[in-house]
Amino acid sequence: MPRRPGYNGGMNKILTTILALLALTAPAGARDAAAPALAPRFQSWLDMVDAIAGQEEKEVFRRLDSDRDRDAFIAIFWRQRDPSSGTPENEYRLEIARRFDHVNRRFGGGAGPGWKTDMGRYYMILGEPRGVERFDEHPELFPVQVWHYAGDPASGLPNYFDLTFFRPRGNGPWRLYDPGSDGPGALLHSASVDLGSDPAGLLAKIARVAPTLAGPAQSMLPNEGGGDGRASLQNSILLGRIAESPTRRIGPGYAADFPKYKSFVGVESSVRYVPCSGLAALTWEPRLAGALAVVSLKPRSLTLAREEEGGEHSLHLRLTVNVRDGERLVYQQVKDFRLSFAADRVEDLQRSGLVIHDAFPLVPGRYQVMAFAANVDSQEFSYFDQALAVPGSGPALGTPLIGFRSAPQDDALFYAYRFLDRKLYLDPEASFGMEETPVLAATVSGIDRSLWQTGRLELEVAGSSERALLRRLREMPLRGQPFAASMAFIVPLDGESFPPDYYVIGVRLLDGNGRVAAEAGGRFAVSPAARVAHPLEGYKAFSARHPAQFAWIRAGQYECQGRWPQAEQAYAEALAREPGLDEARVRYARLLNRQEKPAAALAVLEPLRGNAGAAFDYHALRGEALSALERSDEALADLEEAQRLYDSDPRVLNLIGYARLKRHEEDQALRAFTASLALKADQPDIAALAARLRALGR
Repeated sequence: MPRRPGYNGGMNKILTTILALLALTAPAGARDAAAPALAPRFQSWLDMVDAIAGQEEKEVFRRLDSDRDRDAFIAIFWRQRDPSSGTPENEYRLEIARRFDHVNRRFGGGAGPGWKTDMGRYYMILGEPRGVERFDEHPELFPVQVWHYAGDPASGLPNYFDLTFFRPRGNGPWRLYDPGSDGPGALLHSASVDLGSDPAGLLAKIARVAPTLAGPAQSMLPNEGGGDGRASLQNSILLGRIAESPTRRIGPGYAADFPKYKSFVGVESSVRYVPCSGLAALTWEPRLAGALAVVSLKPRSLTLAREEEGGEHSLHLRLTVNVRDGERLVYQQVKDFRLSFAADRVEDLQRSGLVIHDAFPLVPGRYQVMAFAANVDSQEFSYFDQALAVPGSGPALGTPLIGFRSAPQDDALFYAYRFLDRKLYLDPEASFGMEETPVLAATVSGIDRSLWQTGRLELEVAGSSERALLRRLREMPLRGQPFAASMAFIVPLDGESFPPDYYVIGVRLLDGNGRVAAEAGGRFAVSPAARVAHPLEGYKAFSARHPAQFAWIRAGQYECQGRWPQAEQAYAEALAREPGLDEARVRYARLLNRQEKPAAALAVLEPLRGNAGAAFDYHALRGEALSALERSDEALADLEEAQRLYDSDPRVLNLIGYARLKRHEEDQALRAFTASLALKADQPDIAALAARLRALGR
């Protein structure tokens, strides 16, 4: 068969390839070489969503290495596409399953499964056409079908468009016809093509043979062709829009970040990802020793629950914050925020949004902070992560924080963005109107007397459209405040004109010789509007008069990192400030036992004698310390009391077994080891010891 005439040049063909073929018909069977093999049910799911899932979604799914994670991803995938979250069924998921079954039955065959065919892939995306026109009996035409669609403008599609499929050479699989890269001549038998490459002539030939096919042969958009046979670029653009329409309203972040937040997501219920703005910042509060990490998370949208009584609306957010040093979890905390809103405040909330803040101490190191906020009632969630470095000794600056206002505070509480007697109100988006005054909070630590007497803060700002013009705002001597090892400066950026722009603010700590001792930067934006809406806030507060809790948290972080001396010091500090912190005392004693300091552990445990709430830990840890001191009889008494209080701790049973062996009570030792193995089978040393005792007993 002779080669088909060229049609409308290479530009349309290139655009078609880029916008459509790469976006839609990239090899469906291609797989990441490093991806693990999928179980049949997961491969079948991936096949079903191949045409409607984004490339990143598919790549992330292929890289998952556990069935639990795959199930969780699938649940989130469908929830992102649920058209009516208030109904028990996900109608879109049911429709895609129906389409998948249909295309495999209707279009499958020698060319492979139906979902891989052109007809199958477009059917998976667009569903049933509103009409099909067939041109199968025209001797001068190859078999042709035109599918008529009513598009959804919200998905980026026109109100009406056509997709044409044909069978080249009259047999084989149906292929999508592209007016730009194929041209009308592709639809005609070669014996009928006697007009060379003249587009108008080819189109006229089709119009004589099948008048209603002439329009689709030139354009996918009705009445869009000019009659000259030349295809418009709109065909290529339309193919690209069809390919991206299933993911047009899906936030891409949920898939890219899934490997980071997957451990937070339950498999048993479907959940929906809501994009958010987030901030993880480093600060110091002069009343509290050590660095503080502050986390702010602002979901893009909120779903409220309606309370029957009083017409109020409620919101229950659960914020989980993880801090990791590489793969090692250093700290985790979970807090619940339960908020109620009167009916007349809901509109304000939806317009301005809500930001939740939390703060906690963080010891020196380089970390990845991960924040996960779950809307408990609606099963929605938001997530962000950010690197955060906490310096060690020496002068340091916290993250420059830019809020929309500050206000005096006269209570004795601590909460996020509270600095001495003022609180900063902050939106992580850091956007302001032209009539608003941004407020900067800058914190300094590692201050000694010499730096306090001679040092100063220097503030500078630059707009993105005038980067070369750094404008000094002001200098502030440290001695303007009473001496303290850490200080906070709350500075309204008034007296300056900020036209609409994106701004970078620089904060430098200078010593008496003008040398930079530390520097940090932040960003904010000014909108052309006079004012912008700022979010409501949710945060937790506690008494700043009892900083022992912070010392205890720092001790646990040091312990997780294996920094034993610092952990011991922080535990001792916490107990010195508040001796009644029983859990801190238990953890301190456990650490001392691990460090082979049994005498110190006994001293730390002594205040727990007779404390019913800590009785098990007291006797178990005391028995462990006494065993290390070779005081077996005393140890056995404490360990058996711990066993009486709680009979399912393998370590206590093992210590009892060792104590019995030292008393040459092999049978009783074997019973203790056997009971321990029944609770925890994976103890090879204990299993070997029990086997030897059984052999001796024979």
